Amino acid sequence: MRDCRISRNGTLMGRNMLACGVQITGGTLLRCTLDHNKPVSNYGYTLGTGLYMSGGTVEDCDIFGNSCARNQIKGTALYISGGTLAGCRIVGNPHVNTDQIFGAVHMTGGTVENCLIATNGINGVYMENGTLRNCLVRGHGAGSASTSVEAFAGVCMLNSSVVINCTITGNVLSNDTTGCSGLRMKGGRAVNNIVWGNGPDSAVLGSTYLTDGIFNTNLVDVAAAIGTGNIVADPRFVRRAAGNYRLVSAYPAVNAGDNGVWDGFVEPVDLDGNARIHRKIVDLGCYECHVGGGLIIQLR
Repeated sequence: MRDCRISRNGTLMGRNMLACGVQITGGTLLRCTLDHNKPVSNYGYTLGTGLYMSGGTVEDCDIFGNSCARNQIKGTALYISGGTLAGCRIVGNPHVNTDQIFGAVHMTGGTVENCLIATNGINGVYMENGTLRNCLVRGHGAGSASTSVEAFAGVCMLNSSVVINCTITGNVLSNDTTGCSGLRMKGGRAVNNIVWGNGPDSAVLGSTYLTDGIFNTNLVDVAAAIGTGNIVADPRFVRRAAGNYRLVSAYPAVNAGDNGVWDGFVEPVDLDGNARIHRKIVDLGCYECHVGGGLIIQLR
């Protein structure tokens, strides 16, 4: 299915409803819009208000305005247990309540790559398993953390989850006391990411709360409790205030990554669609810096 709009659908009754918009177990959903879908009434969890995905491919889609007024929601925007979701814009899918909210994107498997995941209310991506790659996760945390689930705003990782070359920034929980606003990690593997500038006071708390897993070769704002090869620095985004999280040449995140996570990929690209490995060594975060390294003249 391609070039379609799925809008303003809802479910009435049922336990663990599988999306109000689209359920996909195979095939391809291409260049579609899934917006303003909302469960009217149900009991148990709603699994993906806009999209429920257990296989197939979803590509170049806009997923926005989907919402749930109930306490129990796994994926206000989408729920994925298999397949690949790529090149999508997942923006503005709000949580109405604050209890038992398991992410705008809820993953139990599958791959989410090269996606913008932004301003979706209380929290961004909750990963029981699966792979998050080359994504920008920003602007979550509208309120305080629930006491019923792991407190986080940007990304929460459990089990064998994998997060590679993502940028997690500008996510804030007002009652954060541990640094969990950016990345809360209880398992899995996180490599080549920028996790910086999250939390109500990132200069003190930092952007990470790590209790288990492999956390290597990432850029953070406060020294990570676990892992090796991590950098504590300002990534020097091009223009953070305007939402431009690309990198300036010759700053800490450039040519600082581990190429090994891209072994086996044929011509991988970053979030802009540019070559993922430039100048032989991969950069950190979701954008590869392609700015030239020539002479710079500064006038005062």
